[in-house]
Amino acid sequence: MHISWNWLQRHVDLSGLDPHTIADRFTMSVAELEGIDEFGGTYHKLVTARIAAIRPHENSDKLNLLDLDLGNRKVTAVSGAPNAVEGGIIVFALPGVILEGVDGKPEVRVSEIRGVTSPGMTCSERELGFSDDHSGLMYLPAATPLGVPLTEVVPCHDFILEIDNKSITHRPDLWGHRGIAREIAALVKRPLKEFDGTIDEGPEDPLTVAVADPALCPRYTAQVFDNIMVEKSPLWLRIALSLVGVRPISNVVDVTNFVMLDVGNPLHAFDARFLAGDTIVVRRAGAGETIVTLDGEVRKLLASDLLIADAERGVALAGVMGGENSEIRVDTTRVVLEAAAFDASGIRRTSSRLGLRSEASARFEKALDPLLPLQATALFSQLLRQLSPQVTVASRLYDVAEPPPAPTVIRIAPEFIRRKLGAPVATAVMKEMLTGISFGVEEDGDDFVV
Repeated sequence: MHISWNWLQRHVDLSGLDPHTIADRFTMSVAELEGIDEFGGTYHKLVTARIAAIRPHENSDKLNLLDLDLGNRKVTAVSGAPNAVEGGIIVFALPGVILEGVDGKPEVRVSEIRGVTSPGMTCSERELGFSDDHSGLMYLPAATPLGVPLTEVVPCHDFILEIDNKSITHRPDLWGHRGIAREIAALVKRPLKEFDGTIDEGPEDPLTVAVADPALCPRYTAQVFDNIMVEKSPLWLRIALSLVGVRPISNVVDVTNFVMLDVGNPLHAFDARFLAGDTIVVRRAGAGETIVTLDGEVRKLLASDLLIADAERGVALAGVMGGENSEIRVDTTRVVLEAAAFDASGIRRTSSRLGLRSEASARFEKALDPLLPLQATALFSQLLRQLSPQVTVASRLYDVAEPPPAPTVIRIAPEFIRRKLGAPVATAVMKEMLTGISFGVEEDGDDFVV
């Protein structure tokens, strides 16, 4: 699993700290890191530029000369991009930039192309490592100032921590950036930022939501969002996802992925048009029932497999992968968001039998906190409306849940801990460590009640 240093700072202030030092401390205190890689260390040499004019290259039918305004100076660059538009704001790579998205990570140099000297390079998103889009130049918003480093416009210089998944198999709380940030906050004795778990609700009650087998799905939540416009996500979000290995797709899908990677609870978004009867039923599959998953494969199911179904057929393989028949499309305008908690062993069996591992199944098979779906719904709603202000929360929150388990209470003596550790850790330090990772700790005589 990949963790972004920039992303962690949504949850804890890491200013003034060295990522490599923190990575070493994390390995010794929490879980093994396989490495840490710097991304965009030269991207302060990417500058914003406006295409002032486009002229044909005299010695090439496929190349153009772009007159670029860098704010305090003007340059002419050779470009073969098919989407150059006068007035557009683009990124210009000065000599010394290492192209993170190109095999071998070549360095940009002053070069002569068909008899014309180009003092740098115009770039696509893929060349910069921001996405797999290589269709042409990457454009920035029209209000972007000229001649400034791209690092001042969008967070594109980062450090990526790679965690050995095997080392956190027993730690479902560490399968998202917030969980990692909680541990780092405790390590560096800085507060974990508050999480806004407010869930706004709308006036409509359009759905019927039922869980037929609560043992396999202890919590299922759904909410309807309207006035959706499926479009490309803003650059900061595309970069954030790409740097941790997730391909950006569209604003709705990207926000679901961002939330999963942030709080650790997977989400699924359905196109509301394709939910027959405006109904969601969480049920076991019928013998021989099939579903076509998002990867286009026909999956033959057993009665032990859990389905998310509408009034007529399955629309998702619960906790593993959505169905092709209700996926988000370019003309989607109304979305039903699913956030749930599933029985870990059931998800593990289905995923293993079908040979179908996904980011969602990797998390659900670890037994997630049944309170996480509420956090995930809140964050999805906040982010989507931030990106697309026209989006409205159309419905109430549907929350079909079993009573949550009572919090586990452990009574333990600090002296017992010292004896087992073989180290003279002070009682006050123990309490500070436990409260630092969000345990409640009370002292009762010589014991801790945790």
